[in-house]
Amino acid sequence: MWGGISAHYESRFPVIVIQAVGLTFGTLFCLLAAYKSGLVRATENFKLGVFAVTIAALNLVLDFDFIESGVEQGAPKYLEWYGAFGLIVTLVWLYLESLRLLVKSRK
Repeated sequence: MWGGISAHYESRFPVIVIQAVGLTFGTLFCLLAAYKSGLVRATENFKLGVFAVTIAALNLVLDFDFIESGVEQGAPKYLEWYGAFGLIVTLVWLYLESLRLLVKSRK
């Protein structure tokens, strides 16, 4: 099953499978080292913090889509400010959630 999925994506996007494998194992080893060293612990607060950071980070995709769609559809000039403001709000939210997560991980 997984081989079929990989083959499908590799046929559409050459070299993507090796990139995904490298990213996956790079993440694995970095987080394993951080966990084993005690830098990161999976406390309840950490789990909740990771969830909030993930939601904030994924909202960036929505901001990018709003901006890109506006450009493609020839939206009025004033809507550029809505896109920029939304992006800034999401970045501030992501920063605050990241900061909160780091504080919780050090307690």
